[in-house]
Amino acid sequence: MPAETALVFLHGWCGGPWIWRAQRHSFADWPLLIPDLAPARIGPGIADAAEAVLGAAEASGAARFILIGHSLGGAVAVEAALRLGGRCRMILGVDSFTDAAFYAARPPEEIARRLAPFAADFQAGMAEMVGRITRAGGPALRGELSRAMSAALPGESLAQMQALLAWDIEARWARLACPKAALLSGPLYRPESALALPGLAPVLMPRVGHFPMLEDPLGFDRQLRTLLGEPPGGSGAALRCPDWRPSAHCRR
Repeated sequence: MPAETALVFLHGWCGGPWIWRAQRHSFADWPLLIPDLAPARIGPGIADAAEAVLGAAEASGAARFILIGHSLGGAVAVEAALRLGGRCRMILGVDSFTDAAFYAARPPEEIARRLAPFAADFQAGMAEMVGRITRAGGPALRGELSRAMSAALPGESLAQMQALLAWDIEARWARLACPKAALLSGPLYRPESALALPGLAPVLMPRVGHFPMLEDPLGFDRQLRTLLGEPPGGSGAALRCPDWRPSAHCRR
């Protein structure tokens, strides 16, 4: 890929640029944008996050973009790709896109029921969720994820998850003109609840859960290089993320 094509790494719910700490180094041969999508900074809507990504993309100076979205970041990537049009060269979901429980609009009563445990005790709800969806990395990684994710502001975070659960991928998917890919957790994948999205053939990673970039960074990077069609050793200079904090996450 030419150096003017930037990789845009988008974190998921209650995550942050730190989710991509390994990729910030292993993909430093590409221009990189790794924005902070915390809803307290940009607003709780999926469209709010997409507009923030669009602003960072415009300010970066890159001509084209490949959007890589983890979890909720996959929905943001879809919305941002629609706004970028032909400048989006590819969209890639990391444990994203296909689970109807998250990416097909849910009824209001279901949304309220699913958010209730987090509203009652945000830290306990987060710890339970992280323990359930993490398959590798051991107690240390689960503890780190629980602490970091439960440090998010509960009100804004619940509003962002509510926005995701009310969002629907299928109509938007049909409007995407760029190539599409998905890298999913094999242990968490459930064919019976998977959306059949045209043009998408998901790649399943064995032995990892919802956070493959942290549970198996080397394996994740190899799979991502393959999906990008780019072997290790490409060229490119990392771009600084304009106006995103902490800045250390946005440069080599």
